[in-house]
Amino acid sequence: MKNNILLLLVILLSLPATAFAQGEAAKSKLKGSKDRLIIELAHDNWLEKPDDIQLRWYNRGINFYFMYDVPVIDDNVSIAPGAGFSCSNYYHNGYFALDANEVTQMLPLPNKVLSGTDSVTLDRKRNKLSTTFLDAAFELRFRTNPNKSNKRVKFALGARAGYRLDAHTKYRGTDLAGSGQEVFVKTKLIPNMNRFRYGVTARIGYANINLFGYYSLSKLFEKDKGPDITPFQVGISFNSL
Repeated sequence: MKNNILLLLVILLSLPATAFAQGEAAKSKLKGSKDRLIIELAHDNWLEKPDDIQLRWYNRGINFYFMYDVPVIDDNVSIAPGAGFSCSNYYHNGYFALDANEVTQMLPLPNKVLSGTDSVTLDRKRNKLSTTFLDAAFELRFRTNPNKSNKRVKFALGARAGYRLDAHTKYRGTDLAGSGQEVFVKTKLIPNMNRFRYGVTARIGYANINLFGYYSLSKLFEKDKGPDITPFQVGISFNSL
């Protein structure tokens, strides 16, 4: 009887400590899930690109976003403001030039160039446009309760608005000026490109791996001052959700 009473006292005394430890663990887990680093590996592409302009299938980009999760309904619905960087690469067969009206045109590279009195076949080894944006981001997030493995199904809708930090082209191949030599040319001045962008996002996945998409509601170039190009991204994201 005495041993039973002692055992009961030990159990009763240990309950507050156990509850406190569980509460602290839950708080720690919730606190740890507030700050989220999202890394996105993207395929970049364009809608409504100019005639005769072709993009390679391996256009690639990478995005980094830091989001702060704020639960709204328990832990199943939350909002997440944040910020990050988006870097895109578009491999194509064109070049940019201003016309007489100061409008940027995107024209296909020629198949041959004149070198002296000879016509030389153009050997294009690399030709790409790269952009880097600093984005403000926002997501409305939905997630199921965790399963036995503490993993969830997740879905998010969001928006991004960004400021262009950099844009440049890189060309490596036969000299377009006709020297007959192989050249490497990097150009940072691309007239009439939009400085700002904005668009919508969606993300769905399980645990730390998600599929995502971004569709730009703004054009790559200013209205009536350049090609009517709409960028978009699809890819895989890795995150701490």
